[in-house]
Amino acid sequence: MGVKGSGRKRKPTRLKKITGNAGKRKLNHYEPELIEGRAACPHYFKGEAAKAFRFAVDCLENMQIKTAAFQLMLESFAFSYGEWRALSELVDQHGRTGTVAKNYSELQKGYFLVLSA
Repeated sequence: MGVKGSGRKRKPTRLKKITGNAGKRKLNHYEPELIEGRAACPHYFKGEAAKAFRFAVDCLENMQIKTAAFQLMLESFAFSYGEWRALSELVDQHGRTGTVAKNYSELQKGYFLVLSA
C-alpha cells in the first residue's frame, strides 16, 4: 500500500549524466543548477557586520552547505546584526530613555528615540 511520494527518490539529472541514463528517458533540462562558490563579503560591510558575515559563511561551509546560493540572506543577516550591535552601543552610552521636544518638527530626520522597555 503506497502513499503519495512513496518509493525511490528521483536521481538528479546531473548524476544521471555522470552514471548514464539507465532508463533511457528524456533528461530534465530545466532542473535548477546549484550556484558554486563562496559567498563574497560586500565591500561596504565594516566592523561587526563584516565579522558576522565571515563567521556565518565559515560555519555554513564547515557544514558543507553551498554559500553562494545564500548570498542575499547572508547579507541581510550580517547587516541587521551590525546595525543591532551599533544601536546597542548607543543605548549603552546614552541610556534607554530620552526626552523629546514638545514640537516634534524640531527633531532632525535620522534621529530616533529609544523608549524604556
